[in-house]
Amino acid sequence: METTSQPSMKDAGIYKVKNCVDQFFGIVVGLAIIAELVVMFGNVVSRFIFEVSFHGSEEVGELALVIIAFIGGAVAYPRGEHIAVEFFYKMLPQMGPPETTIWEYPGEDTSWRDEFADFVSCIQEGRPLCGDVEDAWQALKIIDKIYGRETC
Repeated sequence: METTSQPSMKDAGIYKVKNCVDQFFGIVVGLAIIAELVVMFGNVVSRFIFEVSFHGSEEVGELALVIIAFIGGAVAYPRGEHIAVEFFYKMLPQMGPPETTIWEYPGEDTSWRDEFADFVSCIQEGRPLCGDVEDAWQALKIIDKIYGRETC
């Protein structure tokens, strides 16, 4: 049995086709980036100077983003050039597992069930709902103090 390090003619043809397809889709993604840049920049200038927006510019931008995201991701991933994959691949081994703290409520939490039952009874009996915007604001202040933030 003969072993060779050279790819067969069939394999060489497949790689040639794969490279052509990769190159084609790379050009498509590049054109999508340029098209989006030109259309969006032109639209901004048009709105600023003439106070008129290009018809269909948002759709062109959305289509370009879809092409860039999906086809660009498919082209970049096998090459190892996908930013998110590279970022997480390089980040995770050094970080190790995240720190977690678990706190369990002592007993059954019936607060949602009780709140909903009170809501239904207020509707059925025609009573006003207990709690208003001021109560919600005070609850947010308490939560901010618990978590050490003073945003309210």
